[in-house]
Amino acid sequence: MVQRLVDYAKRSLPEPLNFRPRWVTLDTGMKVCIDSGHSLDMFSGFFVTQPYAAALELAPRREYIVDLGANRGFFLLFAEYLSRKKWKAEPRFLCVEAARRNFERLKDHVVANGLKERVTLVQGAVCGRRTGSVEFYYSARFHGMGGITGKRLTTRSVPVIDLQKLIQSQSIDVLKMDIEGSEQAVLEEYPEILEKTGVFIGEFYLKHIDYARCKDVLKEHGLHFHSRTFEFEDKLCVEIFSR
Repeated sequence: MVQRLVDYAKRSLPEPLNFRPRWVTLDTGMKVCIDSGHSLDMFSGFFVTQPYAAALELAPRREYIVDLGANRGFFLLFAEYLSRKKWKAEPRFLCVEAARRNFERLKDHVVANGLKERVTLVQGAVCGRRTGSVEFYYSARFHGMGGITGKRLTTRSVPVIDLQKLIQSQSIDVLKMDIEGSEQAVLEEYPEILEKTGVFIGEFYLKHIDYARCKDVLKEHGLHFHSRTFEFEDKLCVEIFSR
């Protein structure tokens, strides 16, 4: 059903789609906003390729899910979609996103799908320190995309988020991290978060990190490699780690 929606959208929606958002409704009744060619690609990636499905299946429980680099909420929507369709569960979510436009669309998705009571939204960056602010560099190619590593076309100062203050003593069933090259810094900064995480999904930007070091840090805290679900040349991979 989702593949048919993607095929229809690619045939019928104009490019660029940055000026007229189109909402599609999934078979669970959930609503997804497609407002650019890039968001259509992301929707297709999450719901058709499904690189994160194995991690959600692997988790013994799905009560509390943390999404770092939540973008426009596609991982949140996919996890909620599977929860409604397969597990009849109502997980709670923490979503952190730095880019302003992405954060606004993320809020739209939460409201449109009646998730305000179960989703905590935080705008800012999780990085290798816990206080202050950091420069967030926007991509010239994809508006709203970017990160705190590398120099890009435009920049905006965003607050640094202390993840431990948000999580406190809660156990994390699934932690997804897509933070555009800051993975190693965050893994090394938050050992106490890793200790209480059941399943970790990392989108690793290989040219910005010591990949072997990232795997060692995860292993030190009881998270062992399970599988690689996506890779793009020698630049990017998505991997799952579990206890």
